Amino acid sequence: MIYFVGAGPGAQDLITVRGKKLLSCADVVIWAGSLVNPRLLLNCRENVAIFDSSKMTLSETTDVLLDSQKRGLNAVRLHTGDGSLYGAIGEQIEELKKHNVNFEICPGVSSLFGAAAALKKEFTVPNKTQSLIITRLSGRTSVPENESLEKLSKHGSSMAIFLSADKIEAVCEKLLQGGAFSKKTPCAVVFRATWEDEKIIWGTLETISKKTQEAGIKNHAIIFAGDFLGENAEKSRLYASDFSTSFRNAQEKENHAFSFDCAKILTFSERGHILAEKIAEKLTNCKNVQIKSCFGENRLEAKTQTRDAFFESGRRILIFVGAIGIAVRTIAPFVQSKMSDPAVLCVDEKARFCVPILSAHVGGANEICRLISDSFGSTAVITSATDVNGVPALDEWASQNDFAIQNPKEIKTLAKKLILGEKIGIFVQNPLLERDEVKNLLLDSHFFYEENPNKANLVLLDSKIQNQIFSQNAKNAPLVFVKKSVCVGLGAKRGISELAVETAINDALLMKNLRKESIFCFCSIDKKKDEKAFISVAKKYGVPFLTYSAKELEKVKGNFSESEFVNKTVGVGCVCERAAAKAANGGSEKIVLKKNAKNGVTISLSKI
Repeated sequence: MIYFVGAGPGAQDLITVRGKKLLSCADVVIWAGSLVNPRLLLNCRENVAIFDSSKMTLSETTDVLLDSQKRGLNAVRLHTGDGSLYGAIGEQIEELKKHNVNFEICPGVSSLFGAAAALKKEFTVPNKTQSLIITRLSGRTSVPENESLEKLSKHGSSMAIFLSADKIEAVCEKLLQGGAFSKKTPCAVVFRATWEDEKIIWGTLETISKKTQEAGIKNHAIIFAGDFLGENAEKSRLYASDFSTSFRNAQEKENHAFSFDCAKILTFSERGHILAEKIAEKLTNCKNVQIKSCFGENRLEAKTQTRDAFFESGRRILIFVGAIGIAVRTIAPFVQSKMSDPAVLCVDEKARFCVPILSAHVGGANEICRLISDSFGSTAVITSATDVNGVPALDEWASQNDFAIQNPKEIKTLAKKLILGEKIGIFVQNPLLERDEVKNLLLDSHFFYEENPNKANLVLLDSKIQNQIFSQNAKNAPLVFVKKSVCVGLGAKRGISELAVETAINDALLMKNLRKESIFCFCSIDKKKDEKAFISVAKKYGVPFLTYSAKELEKVKGNFSESEFVNKTVGVGCVCERAAAKAANGGSEKIVLKKNAKNGVTISLSKI
């Protein structure tokens, strides 16, 4: 195979990981000796055939590449920066096509971006310019008349001018002729960006030419011009506190966005499949995204994939790209409860409308709907009463902030109160009052802090069981949210019963006086990812079952209850404690219950 590889702007470590790997496996290398850092050749293996293209013609380089393919060798054509920009790879590609030779292109880091990093500047600045023009002055290689510098500079966009440092005086004159720039427009020249002898010359269109000539720079440099080089740039709106995005509402904390364990996107046509691929790119807050074709030979897949989505554990998304009737008929046999159903949405194949169907708040379907709407200009067909009336959805808040809902029937009662304009009294068990999400909730004008738990409409409980703090009278029982912060690390012999696992869990929680609703996740080693009892229990509790490799567990720091037998069996000396600590994003200091073994189950608890 022949690979065109971008070597990067110059620094030895700015070649991509893929490019470095291809270079290390090559049998033949043709490199741009006048431009590419020779240290990159240190990545090549011994006995590789190396050719310097700076001393070769197109036909000579083509002959070397063709010969490598006849001999069944891997060849790398190593270009400076990224080959797509002034890389002269187009003519080489045409030669290979004439001979029906396969090739691949590995992108590189352009010197354009190496220079921007050196300048510590962003080409696109809010309310100044949102465009970058990359060009060059006409020379031995001509430039089309409609792309002359004086015409392009009329836009006032950020300018990056290659291969023209030896004619910088003419460059400045032509940029001024466009009328959008003045003599005071900031400029910079970056010589050999990211190399050890890198130089940066700062100036204006009035001064940059003289400074560059005095520095003796005539080649290997890029000329930049535009207001993006100036000071006092305005801030982007993206991270402004009053700017809403699909993952953050205005004046809300960034950690109020959902995260998902898995997503399935079912498609029913070729056009729908293309849209599904674009939607998948937007689901950056989802750990695992799968696109499943349910048309042609795979037309029966919809039912199977839907069933799996409904019966998996963790927070899940199921998106139908097609008619809503298909979605409704497919999910009908599996619908159970708003507390356990996945977030189900339907998007038509042209992305004109997006409709949340199930689990709008708890499952996050409304939030995903808003994401798709913002990304593709779709109409978000959101019909939830709280959303329509512009009041907070308490079940959505609970799910976003990892609170378990203990008595979900009360959600509707409190929603009605909010819609009618009534305020909701909230009692908060310490130490939850110190959490930002709770403070923000109490600052909302729809709520107030109620010191007496028996008068509260909503009670927020920590994971720790304390004496009864409110009445359990069925008529007046408040809505109760329990903070999920306990990670349960599990180990067991193969084929352990679900009863044995549940008994071990209950005993462990009792030992540490913790609520079962406070379980955030179950976790173990990846060798147990198909353990039926673990999967069933996670599904029953409605939380994800996470697994880690032996190498991942070995890296967790701290003192653990190690076993030589376990180490020989699975490759790490302790499973349950290490898994619990990793799930809590820490080391052994996160453990609140060390390994406890009973009836073939080992269990450990940690707290986030």
